[in-house]
Amino acid sequence: MKNASSRWYRHRWPWFIAALLGGSVVGSLGLLILAVNTQDTVMHDQYRDAGKGVDRELTADLLARKLGQRAELELDSLTGEVRLRLRGASKPERLALNLVAPAQAERDLHLGLLRGPSAARGITQYRGQFEGQVTGRRVVELLGESPEGTWRIYEQEWLLPDHPVTLGDDALSGALAP
Repeated sequence: MKNASSRWYRHRWPWFIAALLGGSVVGSLGLLILAVNTQDTVMHDQYRDAGKGVDRELTADLLARKLGQRAELELDSLTGEVRLRLRGASKPERLALNLVAPAQAERDLHLGLLRGPSAARGITQYRGQFEGQVTGRRVVELLGESPEGTWRIYEQEWLLPDHPVTLGDDALSGALAP
C-alpha cells in the first residue's frame, strides 16, 4: 500500500480531474465568444408580429386557392431573366417573387415581376431580372393583388436553371386543410 502522506500533485487523478474542469472552462469561453461575435440570421426579433401574421398568410394562401392561381416559373441562367406564366382569376400588373434560401439569408432573392403580353388559354406572362446563380432548395413565395385582397402561393421547390417549376400545385402541408 502506498504511503498516505504522499503529495496530491504526485498522483495522476487530481490532474485528470483538473484537466477536465479546465477544458470545460476553455470550451465554454470559446462558445461564449462565438455566440457574441456571430449573428443568427435564422431568427428575427418580431416574434409577436410574425405570430399575428400567420392568420393573414393563411388567408392569402386560401385566396390563391379560391382564385385558382397556378404558375410556371423558369429562371434563365444565361440572361438572368425570370419568366413566369400565371393562370387563374387574378391578373395583377405586378407580382412579388421571393426566393428564400432556408437558413441562408444572404442568398435570399426578392424580385418584382411585371406583366407582359397575355398568351393563349388565359395564361398571363410576367418577366423580371436577377443577378447571380439561383439553384438548390428554396422556399418560393409569389404574391399578387386582387379585388378580394392579397393572394399568395408558398411552396418549397428545388430550383435548377433553365428548368420550369410549377407553383400552386402543392401547398405546404397543413396550410390549406379543407
